[in-house]
Amino acid sequence: MDSRQLIYFLRVCEYSNITQAAQSLYISPQALSKAIARLEDEFRMPLFLRTVHGLVLTEAGKLLQKLGQPIADSLDDLSLRMSGLYQQTHHHFTLGITSTLDFFLGEHAFDMFCRAHPTYTASFAEYTHSVCETYVSNGFLVAALTYGSVSRPGLELLPLFKRQWVCVMTKDSPLAQRYVIHIQDLKGMRLVGSVNPCSLQTLHDACKKIGFVPNIYLANDTLTTLHLCSEHGYIGITTDHLLFRASIQNPHLAMIPISIDEFPYPINLIVNSELFKQKIVQDFLSCVKHVALLRQSIIPQYGNPAP
Repeated sequence: MDSRQLIYFLRVCEYSNITQAAQSLYISPQALSKAIARLEDEFRMPLFLRTVHGLVLTEAGKLLQKLGQPIADSLDDLSLRMSGLYQQTHHHFTLGITSTLDFFLGEHAFDMFCRAHPTYTASFAEYTHSVCETYVSNGFLVAALTYGSVSRPGLELLPLFKRQWVCVMTKDSPLAQRYVIHIQDLKGMRLVGSVNPCSLQTLHDACKKIGFVPNIYLANDTLTTLHLCSEHGYIGITTDHLLFRASIQNPHLAMIPISIDEFPYPINLIVNSELFKQKIVQDFLSCVKHVALLRQSIIPQYGNPAP
């Protein structure tokens, strides 16, 4: 059994379906079936039972899954660590991000860093918060921009800035006359947002804290959100206010900030405590923090003038 066969087997365990597992591996179902058959021939016993409800592990399959999963995890970790070492020795940094908006922050930080250090290159990759933690921990990522905290030992959390939540609505909405919107103002409103699930949970938590559950529809994209606001009277809510600002062409829409004191959305930098000791890494992260401060200083002020 080689490592590829083990990965194939574990993926079939995950999906209990050859076709779905094959799609996730970008191979044909026939090729995956043959790989599993060869593995069963090698062990001289079946690993799966074929039932009308899908594939079910045999006792031999359960044993292979139990013993094989840690091996596969170790191989993944080894691969990432070697990739991280390669990046360091070849003067390349990869920054993790958790949302598209952070792409712009990372891009400007790269330009600043590479101008100061022309022998280095930099790139970024988008992952979930938990994956960013893992990759920063094993050195594959030099750092990660994220909205969450850290749970792994050996990681540090450096605060960067607070994002501004904003609401978008038609100009004839009562909320459009406000200078700032408070969380309580959203009670009973039909809300729509193009936010990620973690942001949505943050919104739910903030509303529940003052005694109500928000009525919010999660849209797939900003254009859908803007359409529901302009044509159906929804109140749009998002942290991506710069994206909204660029997208709004409708003169009948208004954009008002939500009180940042009531509803902060901190963006942090996750760093590896050991890597952070290196001066070149500190230089790179200084560029990220500098661009973050610039970004915070140019955030436009929305809403009607205070009385």
